[in-house]
Amino acid sequence: MDSTKVKIMEAAKELFAEKGYTSVRTKEIADCAGVNETTLFRNFKSKKHLYDEILVSNISSIDSQNLFHSEMSGDVQQDLINVSSQMFMLYKSSRQIIKMVMKGMIQEENPAEKFADEFRGSHIRKHMKDYFSGLNKSGRIKDDPELITELYMNCVNGYLMSTFVLDEKEADLKTLMKMTEKIASCIAYSK
Repeated sequence: MDSTKVKIMEAAKELFAEKGYTSVRTKEIADCAGVNETTLFRNFKSKKHLYDEILVSNISSIDSQNLFHSEMSGDVQQDLINVSSQMFMLYKSSRQIIKMVMKGMIQEENPAEKFADEFRGSHIRKHMKDYFSGLNKSGRIKDDPELITELYMNCVNGYLMSTFVLDEKEADLKTLMKMTEKIASCIAYSK
């Protein structure tokens, strides 16, 4: 990708994350990128096109980061710890883009549903439901797979959103691991 285009996209991502889509002007993006507004429009047809291109390039990077690249062992605690740590790294590396999307959703100008679904964990939720369903069918766990999936996803996503997006507290992998261990200990295992 052209370095000018990358500079514009990085400047826009930073400003969108800070102020939200509706509050950022193209002149401001151009100034932040160190280009003139004409150059911005030469590379992107509109502010919306720029925003969408940032999202598409980031969705592609998320899709390539398959959170389930390693086989699940069936050891629930260890499997959940592995998934939680991978989610932690994904949020950490995508903090700015998540903030950008959340601001856009709040302003309802650019909801970016597909990208937001990725971070709400729709694809992870599906994998986790399949994982717990398999354990339930094999008789390893007694609990409802959907209920366990919701418990796990809501706790982990809630923690990650409050730390990486809302900056309520410092993100800490050890805290997330302790929380994940607690979730695993609440599951009803078969004997």
